[in-house]
This record gives sequence, C-alpha cells and structure tokens, in this order.
Amino acid sequence: MAPRQRALAAGCGAHIRQLLAAHPFDRNAWDCASAQDLHVRIGNARPAVGKDAALEELSRFFARIRSVGAGFCEMCHSGNTVFAEMEVEFSDAGGVHRRIPCVVVVRVEGRALLDVRLHLDPSPIPEPRALAG
Repeated sequence: MAPRQRALAAGCGAHIRQLLAAHPFDRNAWDCASAQDLHVRIGNARPAVGKDAALEELSRFFARIRSVGAGFCEMCHSGNTVFAEMEVEFSDAGGVHRRIPCVVVVRVEGRALLDVRLHLDPSPIPEPRALAG
C-alpha cells in the first residue's frame, strides 16, 4: 500500500472513534463518511451490503446500546485497515448496566468507510422493545 493510503487510514482512526462514540446514532455523519457499497457485519449476523442497508443495521444496533468505546478504546492501523479494541455498554432487560468486549475492524479507501465489522457477542444486549416494557 502506498504511504499516502497508509497515512489516510491512520488519520481516519480519530474520526472512526467519533462515529462510534456518538449516541444517539448520527446517521448523517455515518452517511457522509461511508462509501456507497459499505458493508457492515455485527457479531455473527449476515452482512448488510450497500449504504442504506448497512446504516440501517448500525442504527438498529445503536438503539440497543448505551455507548461504544466510551470508557476504553485502543486503536491501531495496518495498511487501509483500522482496528479498535473497546467495550460496548448497555443496560440489560432488568436495567443493570453491563459491558462486553468488542473489536471493531474498519477498512477505508481514502476517507470513505468500506467495511465495518463489530466482533462481539450481541446476545446479552436486549432488543429495544424489551427495554421499553
């Protein structure tokens, strides 16, 4: 990979952290930062392909949580890929505040997000309707 591309990937780390930390989900910011053929995969769910589907998948996930990386976030990059180790915070169905580990892998082209993968076990995170009742 060319030095310019490596530098752009490295410079995207802070922007990616801002996107992940924004709560509630900032669809406009994600839209501006994403390529049209964005891919998103959360846990073992099927990948959401295309900007609209991918942003909808992220929006649904963010509706279930309190924050991503608010308390802890370590980032590094290799080539056009940014890696972030962090925690996802949420309230379980009983209202108890919980955290689970998460690794986020983001591939970029220039400053556009191409691929966002959240590696975590989302099963303990309740669906939004469970929180309301």
